[in-house]
Amino acid sequence: MSSLSKKFPCESKRILKWAGLVLSAAAVGLLCGAIGGGFARSIAFVTALRSEYPWIIYLLPIGGLVSAGIYKLAKTEGIGTNTVIEAAKGESETPVLLIPAVFTASVITHLFGGSAGKEGAALQIEGGIASLVSKVIKADVKTRSLLTLCGMAALFSAAFGTPVGACVFVFELAFSGKLSLNNNSHKDNSCFLF
Repeated sequence: MSSLSKKFPCESKRILKWAGLVLSAAAVGLLCGAIGGGFARSIAFVTALRSEYPWIIYLLPIGGLVSAGIYKLAKTEGIGTNTVIEAAKGESETPVLLIPAVFTASVITHLFGGSAGKEGAALQIEGGIASLVSKVIKADVKTRSLLTLCGMAALFSAAFGTPVGACVFVFELAFSGKLSLNNNSHKDNSCFLF
């Protein structure tokens, strides 16, 4: 094996880089899939609970205050889906505390009958996970973008039960210019990773 690395030093570096990228994407995918599944089950549970006890809706103002308090404590107020897309482009960072803040506040909102979709929350949770993994591996902007796309596909697939739709959504972001990967080879690589 060492004779191969001596003959092809550039190729062995490229293979190691690819292996690291695949492992990082797998880590993001597994984390996002697990958390996305838990998120979907939590929302389903509290929605069923609210349906069983309809008087809970009268506590909605309290739920709103608790949700706002969670965002304030986590210092994540005002951070939305646009921040996640900007972070994937390398223009900003998504705070890690966004993960528990969005998860908990969304579950509370659904419990008390608040009007909130799962899509934005799913993207924000995913953005926090991709940001966390990117910091741990000290990823560059291109790798962070790819990890964000992998996480989007995994979390959407788990949270909504639509793996093909999740991949189509991510490809739409990658190829429409909303989330430029700045490198066509990463676009090709993302096809393999999904």
